[in-house]
Amino acid sequence: MRIDPVNAIFVGDSNADIFAGKAAGLRTYAVQCLSTCQSLTYDLEPDGLFTNVAHFRELLEKEVVIHGH
Repeated sequence: MRIDPVNAIFVGDSNADIFAGKAAGLRTYAVQCLSTCQSLTYDLEPDGLFTNVAHFRELLEKEVVIHGH
């Protein structure tokens, strides 16, 4: 996608997703607001956790302000 990693985040609902995001060198967030979640605990600590869509939206809005996109 040719996006600078500083401008990207990785969001997932499983332990494997958290590993993938961290391995890619991205800020990685766990999401637990889906009707089913793959993992409720993680072997690697995610950078954040979303338990509802409003929290995810707040992060996105904050990122736009910080990075100016």
